[in-house]
Amino acid sequence: MFEQELAENAQSRWALAAVESTCGLAARKIVAEHLRRANVARRNLLNQVLAGVDTDINRAYLIIEVLASTTYTRTLWPTMRISDRDVRNKLRMLCPDFSNVSVSGWGYRCTYNPGVAHSQTLPMLVHGFGVQKEVDTADPGWAPFITSPGSAAGKSIASPVRRSLQDPRVISNLVLSCSLLSNVKCSTASPIGWILNAPVWNIFGFAPRDLQFPNDTARTMSAIEQAKGISKARNNMALTHAYGSYTTLAPVIAQTQGTGGESQYNEVVVLGTSKLFNTTATVTGIFVKVCTHMGQQYLVDAIGPDLYDIPGLGFYQGDDVINAVRTCSPRYNLPIVPVVDQTMADRRTDRLFATTFNGMVIANGWNCPLT
Repeated sequence: MFEQELAENAQSRWALAAVESTCGLAARKIVAEHLRRANVARRNLLNQVLAGVDTDINRAYLIIEVLASTTYTRTLWPTMRISDRDVRNKLRMLCPDFSNVSVSGWGYRCTYNPGVAHSQTLPMLVHGFGVQKEVDTADPGWAPFITSPGSAAGKSIASPVRRSLQDPRVISNLVLSCSLLSNVKCSTASPIGWILNAPVWNIFGFAPRDLQFPNDTARTMSAIEQAKGISKARNNMALTHAYGSYTTLAPVIAQTQGTGGESQYNEVVVLGTSKLFNTTATVTGIFVKVCTHMGQQYLVDAIGPDLYDIPGLGFYQGDDVINAVRTCSPRYNLPIVPVVDQTMADRRTDRLFATTFNGMVIANGWNCPLT
């Protein structure tokens, strides 16, 4: 019914499009929800205020101002000059709990946080670490983590997992490929990584498959293009379509199948920092995959025992990664969360989880039943 009314009301339709062009897709969805809940008197007032307004930035400012005010009175408009910042400030008035607002199930409080007890049944948003990467030998940021020579002069093999564990705060400068997990579908190939909580403003794109999107492209985009998210392209699911297809987080997990040519994991592209809103994703824990064997939890690796004689392929061939976790966890107050994944039982190591992380803060009890 609301969609029909909106289609018949050109003023509101134009104003919502203006919100998207000024503040991005998540903002449009939030403003549209406030508009849907507005009474007839407020909608009539909005039509009066918007009549004759001919620029997107002014339309966006006014629809948010009217919906954010309990008793709207005209301000200096239309004599004042409206800026992008004015629109965003009005949006914060509409959403006082700005960092925690949600859209289609996405939001800072919508995924598991090991520091919040009542979140234990929520999906887990994770970024899995890489075990090795070829880098420029001269890059000082990689120097402490180089493990062996690379394939050519000036190239070296380095350890991304150890670099990540040095300081989780560096994610604020990155665009991260992440996955959404439940107990039934632990769809990430990496056996260890960050647990993240991200404001809805930092969700750049998602799908129950590999998005095949170059993350560096997102990092260099303008602030508003970042906020609009992945646009339609051959191998990418546009954020607009994703929000329409997956109205909660449950169907993202439900459709992560690994059949019909699809990948066996879902992908969520997360902005470490939203340029437009200056909101940041936060590392809230470290996940470690385990399998259960004879009643005990053992760490699993990215490779099976048959490949352990090839250096550098596994996370736990030496103690470097374990030691890095044991340093990082208390330094940054990050609980370690065991994630049981029996599909990786063929890559079971001889490391008992309880023994390996004895003395560390462990967060048990995560139990998201989504299938």
